[in-house]
Amino acid sequence: MPVSRRQWTLALLLGSLAGATRAETLEQRFRGYLDRLRSQGRQLIESPLRGLAEVRQPVITQRTDKLPLGTGNFAIIVGPGCITCRQAIDHLRAKKIDFAVLDMATSDTARQTHAHLGATGVPVILLPTQMMVGFTPAKFNEAMALDNQKQMSDSAGSA
Repeated sequence: MPVSRRQWTLALLLGSLAGATRAETLEQRFRGYLDRLRSQGRQLIESPLRGLAEVRQPVITQRTDKLPLGTGNFAIIVGPGCITCRQAIDHLRAKKIDFAVLDMATSDTARQTHAHLGATGVPVILLPTQMMVGFTPAKFNEAMALDNQKQMSDSAGSA
């Protein structure tokens, strides 16, 4: 049975709302974490949008932050007009990876999280155990492999 244009539009709308809800939940978690840091007397700065550079040579580091990303979840912090950010989002979607987008142009939480992570550019991709600043498909695959290794070693160590 063919799907009508109206049904297709409704399905797309519902899908985008589900994605927005998921992103809002992640942003709320990050905001709660940043609020806890503030309550401990830590001063948080905000990353400026001016001069924010797209990172051409991606860098992968192990995550040491305590941001409540959740097991198996991914997040990406993007900047306004960032072509590399768009490529990273498209790649994550093509791989059918569940992720949330935090846009520095519209979210104070995204700017504060970016500064808290010490990132120097965009996109910033947060994997469960790794952080990648910049994007290329090859480096992302490398980060995924490192993330899988770390998760496997952590689960083997706790067993």
